[in-house]
Amino acid sequence: MRSKSLNGGEPKAMKMKLWPDDWAPKPNISISTMKTYLECPRKFWYSNAPNEVKRQFQRQYKLERNLTSDNMLVGQIVDEVIKGDLKLYRAIRDWTSDLHHAGQGVLKEILKCSEEYLRVRDNKDARIPFEDHNPLERIYYGEDYSPIELDAKMNQVNRCLDIYAKSGFREFMEVHWEYEWQIPLPVTKRPVPWYFVGNMPVYASFDFIMYRPDHGYVIDWKTGKRTEASMKSAREQLHLYAGFLNTEWNVPLDNIHVGAVWLQESGMPEFEPTDVSFLNDIYRNLRDHFAIIETKFEEGTAAELLGARIFPMTDNDRFCRYCQYRSCSGYKKAIQKRREYDEMVAPDEE
Repeated sequence: MRSKSLNGGEPKAMKMKLWPDDWAPKPNISISTMKTYLECPRKFWYSNAPNEVKRQFQRQYKLERNLTSDNMLVGQIVDEVIKGDLKLYRAIRDWTSDLHHAGQGVLKEILKCSEEYLRVRDNKDARIPFEDHNPLERIYYGEDYSPIELDAKMNQVNRCLDIYAKSGFREFMEVHWEYEWQIPLPVTKRPVPWYFVGNMPVYASFDFIMYRPDHGYVIDWKTGKRTEASMKSAREQLHLYAGFLNTEWNVPLDNIHVGAVWLQESGMPEFEPTDVSFLNDIYRNLRDHFAIIETKFEEGTAAELLGARIFPMTDNDRFCRYCQYRSCSGYKKAIQKRREYDEMVAPDEE
């Protein structure tokens, strides 16, 4: 049953598409995609263009779209291990005996996926796969990890998993056994969670939700450092996920508690009740940007391959230097500028 409490009535497109049977219609929006659009509209277009346009993109852009950045690796491994731990307990009432070993297993799968992707890259006739793991950007661009680097990554993973195991989070979950548990399935099995806010499709890629008809929890684990900016972003994401729980399973917003698990510090979330006013502010901000994106999206779709011109490239070289789309002219210009700068400030050789 779906609530209309914040969504302004039934969206026009609801009969056409609905999670979990369908992927979100395009364009859609989330906190992260809005951030991408504000940083670089061109990158947003490369990543979110409609399929009929994307099929016409040069092959390298299709390949680069799937890449995962290096700074996402630790979080990806931790996320999969914790979700696996929760699924195991839900299935057989037992917890993972060796979280470190499970993390090593996830790393091996990601590295294997990345190596296989190189063969796809080098065979122009090979079909670009749709997999549960995304290949690593560094490996794709020939910047292989040394054993020391991988050890350092796994040390970060293990520290996060140790905090999780000692935090009392598992005991908290045991107490709430009677709740319905929702853990997103891999994208090869089910679309990423999303919902309508009016006629605006909003992605809600939550980590974990548990609920009963009159109460619910939304939980997200974070492997990054807790800063003012990261806490603000996490709170916005959690409130959007609360909106999803309210819409999808009709749990009253006032009875939904949200909390982030900061795995560099402690493994228990600091829950707060959903702030409906704050959530409405988020919706208004998303709507303002979505209105602009939607107009540009229609223009870009009509222009097909020229659509990228409607989504201008950022003028911030920092965004370009760390972008996954290295085939883009912005990346090449940013790297050239960086080289020229380094040469200018380098000490003269005797």
